[in-house]
Amino acid sequence: MTTECHIGWLGTGRMGAATATSVIFNGAALTVWNRTPSKAAPLTALGAAQADRISDLGHCDIVFTMVSSSNDLLAVTLGPEGLLRARPAPAIVVDCSTVSGEAVAEVRAQAARRDIEFLSSPISGNPDMVAEGSAAIVASGPAQVFDTALPYLRAIAPSVTYCGTGEEASLVKLCHNLMLGIVAEALAEATTLAEKGGVSAGATDTENVQVL
Repeated sequence: MTTECHIGWLGTGRMGAATATSVIFNGAALTVWNRTPSKAAPLTALGAAQADRISDLGHCDIVFTMVSSSNDLLAVTLGPEGLLRARPAPAIVVDCSTVSGEAVAEVRAQAARRDIEFLSSPISGNPDMVAEGSAAIVASGPAQVFDTALPYLRAIAPSVTYCGTGEEASLVKLCHNLMLGIVAEALAEATTLAEKGGVSAGATDTENVQVL
C-alpha cells in the first residue's frame, strides 16, 4: 500500500478503531480525532497522532469519517467546528459510516462547494470481520477519487466495489441490510414453525443443517 498520503481519522469507536487499526498495520501515517479522546488511546499506542480539534485534521490529505448516525456525520462535517470548515481543508473526505443517503448527499454537496472531493464508502461487516479481513466495502463518488482512496480501502476490506459517481453506495448498503433482515426474519419464522410442529430446537439449528 502506498504511504504517500497522510491520513486523518474522525471517529474511533469500535468500528472506527478496528478500521483505523487495519490502515495503520498497512503502513499509513494517521492522525485521529474522537469526541471522547480516551477512545483514541489504542490507536495512539500504535503510533497514530491525536488531534485536539476536528479542524486539526484539515492538514491531512485524506480524512476518513466513521460515525454512528446521520446527525453525527452532519455535526462533525458541517457543524461550526466541522471538518468541511477547516482551513486548510483536506483534499478528500471518505465516509465509511452507515447513515442515510440524504445525509451523505448533503455532505457531498457542501464538500463540492468548498472544492473538497467526497467518497461514500460504507462498510458491510463488524469490527471482528474487519480484524479477520472478511469485511466488504462498496464505494461511490468521482472515479479518480476512488482510485486514490482504493489502497486504504483495501487495507480495511479485501472486497472493495466501485458502483457509481453519486449516492449509489448508500443505496447498495441499504439493499444489503434489507436482504440480511429478510433472511433473518425468514429463518426465525421457519424455526418457529418447525418447533411448533414438534421438531426439536437442535434439529432446526442452521449450523447443523447440510444441503444435499
